[in-house]
Amino acid sequence: MADANSTAMFRALSTGASFDGSRFRAAVKVFSNAAATAPKTAPSPNDKERGTPSSESVGTTAAKQHLSAATLPSLLSATAVPPVATVSTIDDFLAHPRDNLADKKKKTHSGGEDGADGQPANERQHNPIQLVNPKRAANLRKRFELQVSGGMDVPPPFEHFSQLVRPPYSVPSYLVDNLFEREHRKPTPVQMQVIPCLLKRRDVIACAPTGSGKTIAFLLPMLAILGQPNPTSAGVRAIVTTPTKELAVQIEKEALFLTKNTAGHHWKLVAHGQSLKGKDIFVTTPARATALLATGDLKLDHVEIAVFDEGDQLYEAEGFVKHMDTILAACTNPNKTVAVFSATLSPQAEKLVRSVMHDAVRVIVRGRRNASTHVTQRLIYVGNEMGKVIAVRNLLKEGLQLPALIFVQTIERTKELADEIRVAGLPLAIMNSKMTAEERDETVRRFRLGRIWVLVCTEVLARGIDFKNVGTVINFDIPLTLEAYVHRVGRTGRADETGVALTFFTDDDKPRLPAIARLVAESGSPVDPWMLELKAPDKKRRRQLSRTAPTRAVVSTEKRVMIRKQRFERDARRAAGGKGGAKDAAPHGPTAADLDDDDRDE
Repeated sequence: MADANSTAMFRALSTGASFDGSRFRAAVKVFSNAAATAPKTAPSPNDKERGTPSSESVGTTAAKQHLSAATLPSLLSATAVPPVATVSTIDDFLAHPRDNLADKKKKTHSGGEDGADGQPANERQHNPIQLVNPKRAANLRKRFELQVSGGMDVPPPFEHFSQLVRPPYSVPSYLVDNLFEREHRKPTPVQMQVIPCLLKRRDVIACAPTGSGKTIAFLLPMLAILGQPNPTSAGVRAIVTTPTKELAVQIEKEALFLTKNTAGHHWKLVAHGQSLKGKDIFVTTPARATALLATGDLKLDHVEIAVFDEGDQLYEAEGFVKHMDTILAACTNPNKTVAVFSATLSPQAEKLVRSVMHDAVRVIVRGRRNASTHVTQRLIYVGNEMGKVIAVRNLLKEGLQLPALIFVQTIERTKELADEIRVAGLPLAIMNSKMTAEERDETVRRFRLGRIWVLVCTEVLARGIDFKNVGTVINFDIPLTLEAYVHRVGRTGRADETGVALTFFTDDDKPRLPAIARLVAESGSPVDPWMLELKAPDKKRRRQLSRTAPTRAVVSTEKRVMIRKQRFERDARRAAGGKGGAKDAAPHGPTAADLDDDDRDE
């Protein structure tokens, strides 16, 4: 009875439904083959009453005519549907392209399928892949806001990492396996264009927003170019130069992740503090590299690829340019590939970079200086320096999307602000360049582990450092340049996550406000109209502002009291010297109520 009721209900729900075999030939073939190999059974009386065909006739009629919905129960009972394969590596992906929901176009994305002999595609040589045609390449670049220049033979972008294991790319499969392990299958815009260029050994200048995957964009082709580890090499074969040690350590960790599961081939990286003998990749800071070159401990004449991360700072900051010239002069291999990556790139920096490159391909994603569109940005007027402190206290009291990074202008202000906003139960720490390397490493580690919720820091953490799930960035002191603003804001909203960036400003910050306000508006965040109407300073004034930090009032209440007390005592001595007595002096010094915003650092 229950079966009859179920059948009646099925018929009622499926009235008018049909299965069009001509539209779903692949699915019909699977069902037909399974039905043809199933044991032949005589139709039951119930099947005869319903007019349901037996499994003997299903295999010959399913592909030619529509199957009514009433035939599906018998068909399903006689058909063993293959289970969906688990795709965890590139080999699984190539062996089961139909089961991968991420790829709808088998010919373009899957990289192969099982042959007639039933062998998986990874067990035989991969067939060359057909690159996207010029029209498709132009559409992809327009869709992902890619500006590409560099001659007529610029390689087209690719659309899926599974394509890289096939010629003409021929990337080792373990690299793609490791990306698949963390569900990284489709490239970001910068990756889809830069990786083919580097694999073709073209010099590259890449400018893409923070958190857009630039590290993978140069590490993967670097490892593919090097091929296999070479422990007998007289010098390192690849060098990555970054402005800070923290960023160098982060790149080392990413490289170690990509080089695992290499079937006996052990890549050797020069970790900070280790020797350079028989190593493949050296991730370093400019000062360390030049020091090792000066002592003869580092040889770069075998370098096949040189990468400069955060290249704009390396070529614009004082002291770095001379280091960069020394490093490049030591890379004497005429066939080396040079790549420069950054989230911001000024025309001046690009001119310097091109002077050390040959026929470079330039890839710009969403403009030269754009903040992430995944970050909600706000510009907040706070009146004066103590207004900033009050604003931070209110944010912590009312609720803040944690963890949070708070950027200040100087090393001294990190400790001052931390003392002012420290409350019971709030895991808070500071970080600046005066701390030892061990202290900075421990602070970064604790912040990554969630043991620090609020980190007050200087510009040392503004570039390149990839902290997962940073909720809020607070620019306690407005950055000196637009590039610095982009990099600070880029610490949140990474890898398509969302975040919040708050920037405090006072009357003294008015000259720096127009450029930032326009950038915030272009990123899609609301900006008060009066900010957009402010006149931007001329080129000479902008250069002066970028090189000169404003003098700001101290934010430490203790230090402000001390400064005001010294001022009272000085005025008292002057009064005593002028009138011949000390009775006119203020005997007790100032109180907190006497403080104002004129208490500058002295």
